[in-house]
Amino acid sequence: MMQGPVMYKGAKSLDPDRKKSLEEALQWLDSFIQSSGGCCAADHLTIADYAIFPVLNCIQAMEVADLSAFGNIADWMEKCKAEMKGYEEIEEKVLPAIKQGFLFQLG
Repeated sequence: MMQGPVMYKGAKSLDPDRKKSLEEALQWLDSFIQSSGGCCAADHLTIADYAIFPVLNCIQAMEVADLSAFGNIADWMEKCKAEMKGYEEIEEKVLPAIKQGFLFQLG
């Protein structure tokens, strides 16, 4: 994960090459969501969505990438937030702590 060096190794910035790779992966995922009918593996939520959503949620919380630039991902994330039970608690308690820790490490 690209934030690993910041969170665990004391780096004070994100590696530009890793950020570029992330942007390419997000573009691929955006296209894949469109072609699969609105979710990661089908036209409805599957275990793939439950696996990928937390990763993108952390990327968004840490402001590593602007996910709103990827329309299909942005729509899919809203769908996940609406349909995944327990998301509200994660949004209220977990994501702010992750963001705070990441930004603290950046200095």
